[in-house]
Amino acid sequence: MSFLSATQIIDARQHEIAMNTPTVWRTILWICFAAYFFAFTVLFYKTVRVAQKTGKIVSFVIGFTGFVVFQVIFLVFNR
Repeated sequence: MSFLSATQIIDARQHEIAMNTPTVWRTILWICFAAYFFAFTVLFYKTVRVAQKTGKIVSFVIGFTGFVVFQVIFLVFNR
């Protein structure tokens, strides 16, 4: 979004208004967020379980922890 607003392709103020009012686009955005969260944690869980041959609970904890660590690093370095 930063690149698009910096190059004047989109109006950043209008984009923020659109993303913070109840519209179909905000609903689509939240659906994408939910799909990302679900896919990331499920795929990490399955990958850890197959690669490390751990149990379900251990694999889920490692997968969820990996997701949280990745998101924190992404937040710190991309914000």
